[in-house]
Amino acid sequence: MDAKCIAKLQETIRDLCSQGAADMVLDLEEVSKIESCAVAGLIECVSMLRKQGGDLSLLGLKTESLQVFDAARLLSIFAVRESNEAAPVE
Repeated sequence: MDAKCIAKLQETIRDLCSQGAADMVLDLEEVSKIESCAVAGLIECVSMLRKQGGDLSLLGLKTESLQVFDAARLLSIFAVRESNEAAPVE
């Protein structure tokens, strides 16, 4: 996930928020690497959704990405799920 990808995602989330959407799940199962600019963009996406009264759940984070999120103390910001039916990972 790079700057171009996160810019498109932010645009999509803005559009969905303008239509009243608030809670979203982002499936990252096929994402092998998340660049730092994309992490910053994901934080902005969470902020947009929380202003709507919702949240962003991350689904299928690879172990390496999960460790980076944990080391950067970002797991307190994001709801992380192992599968679509699973409760958030704590």
